[in-house]
Amino acid sequence: MYLKEKTAYDLIQECISILREKPEEYIYEMSHSHDKLFREVLSNVEDFKDFIAVFVDYTLGKIIKNEILEPYNKSFIKLDYSGLESDIIFKIKDKPIYLLVEHQSSIDSNMPYRIFEYTTELIKEDMRIRHSNIYPKVIPIVLYTGDSEWKVNRSYKENEFKIDKYYNNFVDVSYLLVDINDYSIDDLIKARTMIAYAMTLEKSKTKEMLLDTLAEIGRKLSVQDKTHLEKIIRYLFNPALEEEAIEKLIASFESKGVDEVKNVLEVIMDQEKLKGKKEGKKEGKKEGIKEGIKEAKRQFITNMLLQGLSVSTIEKYTGISQKEIEEIQKKGGEVC
Repeated sequence: MYLKEKTAYDLIQECISILREKPEEYIYEMSHSHDKLFREVLSNVEDFKDFIAVFVDYTLGKIIKNEILEPYNKSFIKLDYSGLESDIIFKIKDKPIYLLVEHQSSIDSNMPYRIFEYTTELIKEDMRIRHSNIYPKVIPIVLYTGDSEWKVNRSYKENEFKIDKYYNNFVDVSYLLVDINDYSIDDLIKARTMIAYAMTLEKSKTKEMLLDTLAEIGRKLSVQDKTHLEKIIRYLFNPALEEEAIEKLIASFESKGVDEVKNVLEVIMDQEKLKGKKEGKKEGKKEGIKEGIKEAKRQFITNMLLQGLSVSTIEKYTGISQKEIEEIQKKGGEVC
């Protein structure tokens, strides 16, 4: 493996230097891409097991540690929530045991009923498939990452209308709650799991908090944390970069290591600036803007050449043709 000691820290520092130039609005936009990040992390079996063991219940984590977890098709769940459905469902292979996670970034006072509905639909589907009178075990979990205090009841019975004589005749469906507000950023970073890193980034609501948090994460990442580093980079630059650019960044990291990725990061971010200049053509005089774009392109390619990147590498990551790059190279940075 190419990844070496301190490589992760160096790359995180490079990300911090780029983000330092981004406006506060970028951080706000990034924090609102959390749903995708949490869904991606929790969809990974190992990350999911870490989440259960560290944040839900250590004993349950031990139970599922050596079990094979299978992602479960949740399309059968039909709800009246405008298309909402439970985020993640895993089933223990060859056992009627399900773990259901609902990620919430805002308060939902109807959560007891939603969990009740998810659970009963899952039970019905399991019984339809297994033809057994032994009911399956469903373990519902709510991961809450909002700012307000979670004051919603944890079980259906707490919201149910009660008659004194029949007080104990209630439907008993409840969920486990993981509330991000119960943990400090230091606590989360010490956990050294991807879901914990995702939660620390989610708690970093301002630009300075994010940069400080990233620096601390960078100090904790090790050679074994390559996958975590990739996911963090994907989270950091998803609002600004196209998916294809992020994939190129990660592919470069996997094949060539941190030094090449630093260069590619700069290439990609400079390319974004170049796009911005092109889009600004409508707002200025056409000829003046055209000259500005040519100058930006010349500086862009010249800088990459001075950094030691090959013509083929610049072509690969920028889309600028090899012929055009070579022309600029021959003419000492002059654009024709």
